[in-house]
Amino acid sequence: MHTLKNSFRAASRRKGKSMIVLAVSMVLVLFFTMYANAITEHRETLAALHKSITVTGQITNYNGTVTDDLDIPEKIIRELEASDFIGERFYTRNLCLLTEPWEGLELSELQNRLMNAGTLVGANAIEAIPEFAAEDAIQPQYWEGYDASLFASSERVCILSEDLLQSLNLQLGDSFKITVAENARVESADHPHGEIALQIVGVFSGPAWRKAYCPWDTITAFYEDLGIPLTWDSARFCLENTLKMHELKALLSRLNFLSPYEVGQDAITGQGRLGFVINDRILTKATGGVKSYIGFMTALYPVIYLLSAGIGFVVSYLLIRLRKPEFAIMRSLGAGKGMSFLSFFWEQVLLSLLGTALGVLLTLALVKTVTPLQAFSIAGYLVSYQAGAALAIATMNRMNIIQILTAKE
Repeated sequence: MHTLKNSFRAASRRKGKSMIVLAVSMVLVLFFTMYANAITEHRETLAALHKSITVTGQITNYNGTVTDDLDIPEKIIRELEASDFIGERFYTRNLCLLTEPWEGLELSELQNRLMNAGTLVGANAIEAIPEFAAEDAIQPQYWEGYDASLFASSERVCILSEDLLQSLNLQLGDSFKITVAENARVESADHPHGEIALQIVGVFSGPAWRKAYCPWDTITAFYEDLGIPLTWDSARFCLENTLKMHELKALLSRLNFLSPYEVGQDAITGQGRLGFVINDRILTKATGGVKSYIGFMTALYPVIYLLSAGIGFVVSYLLIRLRKPEFAIMRSLGAGKGMSFLSFFWEQVLLSLLGTALGVLLTLALVKTVTPLQAFSIAGYLVSYQAGAALAIATMNRMNIIQILTAKE
């Protein structure tokens, strides 16, 4: 404590020399805080880009060429939904649609009808249906009181292709009953099947042949009635938390998904597995420059800290050399090397801390805040500067009294 008081008095007496240390510390702290503020602003820009640019992901076959008829297990879907990376989701499930009764048909006749049957597609949003998802797609015509939001409802309703509507000799508002079968591609008379009653609330034209679309809840209820596990034919997602893309990729790897790179490396072993394609090209292009800037600026921190240590060494050494007689007097009066070191070191610490405080005040005046990165940068500066000052004092302190007094400038 006595040494600290003497250091404070010494700094107060030598105002001119003390102002040099104050000014150097203030300027360096201001530089570090502005440097850190630039990095912080770019990080905020990066976060804003990740938040504003939509990134989608889609489950595909093993080589990324097929996005439908995938038979995706429920376990995979639930694990993805439970993660922090799934925002909006778009699902479909395809079932075989028969307008005739199932019972009483021989296997050959049944199989023939199944192969030429229509398709009932359950979807949780109209955007999940490729035919209607494109911007220039012709949208369905709806019965009064209905629109595309019907896919998010639990009503037993549907929209039909024009050819299917005509073949059934029905019109908007009519109700009808159909037979639907699961996994009709397998040649068997024992397909899981059942009847569903639906009301027609929309019609669409286009290349779709004998197709009907209904809400997702209708499909899930059908599977519950049959007592069999639900599978997905297609699954597409809007991704969230894309700043943590590496964590998402680790999750996909744990779920045994293939990436396009892995497919290219080993396509044979990839067969039978699912792929997951992330459409982040726009995001990657938009954030590439910002990431490079942040990486470059962050990588320069060790160099800047080393320069700070060098500045601390030079400033302290030059100031201490001007006070060689004080060193000699302290040592001749019996002060040990430890006491003389601490006397001069604490003086440098006090001055640099005061200069740091002035730099922080200037920073607050300019940017109104001190971020965690700025605080970390200031702490790094203080450590590096004091390390340089300590080295300078120790260098002088190693000399004996005669060397101190006779050393040439």
